[in-house]
Amino acid sequence: MEDIEVERIFRTTDTSDDAVKLRLRACRAYTGFSVKQIADSLLLTSKEIEAQERLEPHCHDLARYYYNGPQLPFDFIYGGETDHIDDDVRAELLEVMTKLDRS
Repeated sequence: MEDIEVERIFRTTDTSDDAVKLRLRACRAYTGFSVKQIADSLLLTSKEIEAQERLEPHCHDLARYYYNGPQLPFDFIYGGETDHIDDDVRAELLEVMTKLDRS
């Protein structure tokens, strides 16, 4: 896949709410955890997690969770940068983001 296509899928440098929302959903899909599992870990409700993914993408609860757990960096979540992500993780995220991009 061409670099330009990969950047488009990851929405590299795009800090818009829509891009951050997509990457938050991709992080959750990458972990394989349900909304309930993440909510339980953060001592929040499932509705609060869903709201953060859909309405409040710049709320840091989820970003910290993905950084501390699966070690997905803030610069990926908020800007689509993948320089600090291992190649195998990057490949899995690319697959997830490609599926989300098509839906």
